[in-house]
Amino acid sequence: MIGILDYAAYVPIHRLTRAEIGRAWGRPSGPPHGDGQRAVANFDEDSLTLAAEASLRCLGQPEGQRPDGLYFASTTAPDHERQAATVIAAAADLPREIRTADFAGSLRAGTSALLAALDAVKGGPAWSILVAAADCRLAEPGQMAEALMGDGAAAFLVGEGEALATVEAAYSIAEEFPGTWRQSRNLYIQSDDEKFASTYGYQRISLEAMRGVLDKAKVSPEQVSKVVCPAPDLPSYTALAKASGIPLLFLQDPLLFSVGFTGVAAPLLLLATCLEKAEPGQLIMVLSYGCGADALLLSVTDNIEAHRLRARRSLIGHGRPLPSYQTYLKYRGLVKSQHSVWEVEPFSSLTMMWRERKQNLGLYGVKCTKCGAVFFPARRVCPRCETKDAFEPHKLSRRGRLVTFSKDRLYPGPEPLTAMAVVDLDGGGRLFTQMADSDPETLRVGMEVELTLRIFHESKGYAHYFWKAKPSHL
Repeated sequence: MIGILDYAAYVPIHRLTRAEIGRAWGRPSGPPHGDGQRAVANFDEDSLTLAAEASLRCLGQPEGQRPDGLYFASTTAPDHERQAATVIAAAADLPREIRTADFAGSLRAGTSALLAALDAVKGGPAWSILVAAADCRLAEPGQMAEALMGDGAAAFLVGEGEALATVEAAYSIAEEFPGTWRQSRNLYIQSDDEKFASTYGYQRISLEAMRGVLDKAKVSPEQVSKVVCPAPDLPSYTALAKASGIPLLFLQDPLLFSVGFTGVAAPLLLLATCLEKAEPGQLIMVLSYGCGADALLLSVTDNIEAHRLRARRSLIGHGRPLPSYQTYLKYRGLVKSQHSVWEVEPFSSLTMMWRERKQNLGLYGVKCTKCGAVFFPARRVCPRCETKDAFEPHKLSRRGRLVTFSKDRLYPGPEPLTAMAVVDLDGGGRLFTQMADSDPETLRVGMEVELTLRIFHESKGYAHYFWKAKPSHL
């Protein structure tokens, strides 16, 4: 059975209320654009790290399988000539002999990657492929889109096996339509006549894709249990539901008030939340709009109930409010402060990055073959038994406990206080790193933590990714 084998999502912990954004720009709060909140990536997160976290969660099940390929979809990939999929694959400790690809250029790149992965499995080159989608889009400060967008990621493992849902039909439309766009030289997304774009773009093309997949599958709307459909804003979503003639199918929460419109990640993120409550035998339609549209019709299998019994964390999680709109601007690098400027550019070496890639991204230490002690980073002499050159590679756990920590007020960053931590990892190994997503005042020795891939620093025009620790309950 070919279909969706597993899924996961990741939404950053920080939230910024739309009322706070409105106050910053002197706009009155209230519906429809002044209600709710949007998810905000931390200052050391980007679309790559968001996708990496979702991917690790998707592959983190004890019985999970290792995919033969990894596809990454985003309109905000951190680099144009450095493939993000290979970095995520390295962080997930996938073998080198896999197929990787980045999908971009359209808000429906997530479903495009999903369909490409399904085609690859059906065609035989791969047994399973991991599809990760993430976005951290920027709108010009003060524009309404700034409050409506959100940051997030989702990951789906598709392949042959005990599928949770199978794709019964798919229908795609390619049409050049001026909705939103961002040229490579621009930082912010651009738009023009939003009413025209919603009515003659989003609504018209989405409805055409919806009718097309129903006709292709020879299924009536009454047989569909739910329509999963992202939207840039609530009025557009409501108008689409009304124009469809079957508004009851659009009752799936589009997460506009709790997370915001997450761009490329939106259709997969919404599908993940829908599958959390899906019942065997239900038909779910997934719509994805951008430079045309994709429509998928999924049939939920009996395996969904057993999957739901597994212990897994909440897909969305509980958000933590940002203290101010100015903090959001600092996190996105839109304003600078004295704490975020390096007096000297951080050390960077392509040679060292290549030589230590398995250690720094794959999270490998070494294990002494004589006494069994585990160390990170690698060394030649065992401090415990003093044996020389008697080590073997050892995959480190991402979970552990906080041994000790210090509060550094001199580390250059957007936060005035940085917690430096020593973590003892489950199964051996001690790591010195930074704490992320945590208030230094709440840290306690012995608390459970887990490692998450983050931007450690940027130099020579590219980011250096490494593992930071965060409280495991987040």
